Amino acid sequence: EPREAGFLIVKFLSPPLKTFYRGEKIVVSVNLKDNDVDISDANVFFWSVDGKKIPLRNSLGGNYIFDYTIPLGARTGDWELLVLAEKNTGQKIGGSALLSLKVEKAPLVLEVLKPSAFYFDLGQKVEFVIKAYYPDNSFLSNGKAKVVFLEKEFELTSLDGNMFGKELDLTGFSLGSVQANIVVEDEFGNSGSTTLDMVAGCSVTCLLANYGLIALTAIVIIFIFARLVFS
Repeated sequence: EPREAGFLIVKFLSPPLKTFYRGEKIVVSVNLKDNDVDISDANVFFWSVDGKKIPLRNSLGGNYIFDYTIPLGARTGDWELLVLAEKNTGQKIGGSALLSLKVEKAPLVLEVLKPSAFYFDLGQKVEFVIKAYYPDNSFLSNGKAKVVFLEKEFELTSLDGNMFGKELDLTGFSLGSVQANIVVEDEFGNSGSTTLDMVAGCSVTCLLANYGLIALTAIVIIFIFARLVFS
C-alpha cells in the first residue's frame, strides 16, 4: 500500500505480491503523484534484496521503472521492497512505499540424456549424462552433480557449464528394481533433483561373467526340463 510522506504518493505498479526465485527477472515500477498530478522529475530509488540502493528511471509521466534480476546468491526469505521518492522544490518533499515479498532458492531444471534405457546388467558400466540449467536456460555457476544408488554415491564429471557425465560401474547390486537419485547443485546452494527407476538384471553374458559356466549349465537344464514337462 502506498503511504504519504510529505506531499508525494508512491504507488507500486509491479512486481505482483508473490514469491520469487533467485535468478528471476522482475520489473520494479511505481507511479508518483503530488495532489493527483504525475511527477516526472523526482529522484526515485529502491533497495535490492541484498541492500543496494538502485535508482529507477522515469518512463512516462509519473511512472518510474527498473528491470532487476535477483542475484543467484541472494539471501532467501522475506524481502521488504522499499521505494523512496524525493523532490526538491525549494523544500525537500518525499514519499515511500513498501512491498512485502519472499525469495526462494532457484529450482534447477534437469534433463537425463543418458542412460536412454533403464535396464542394466549387474556389473555393467552405465553411462550417465545429465543436462542442468537455471529456469531461464542460463549456465550453472560452478555446478556439481551426483548419482545416488541406495547408499552408494557417485560424483559426475563436469563436461561444460550445463553438462555432467560419467560411466558408472554398477557392481554389488541385487537383481530387481533400484532407484537412481540424481542431484545437481550450484555454488550458491540452488539445487534440483530427479529420480530414475532402473532395473538390475543378468543376461547370459552377465551370468557367465559373474557366476561362470555352472550357472549357465543350470539355466540350460531348467529350460530343457520345462520344455519336456510342458510339451
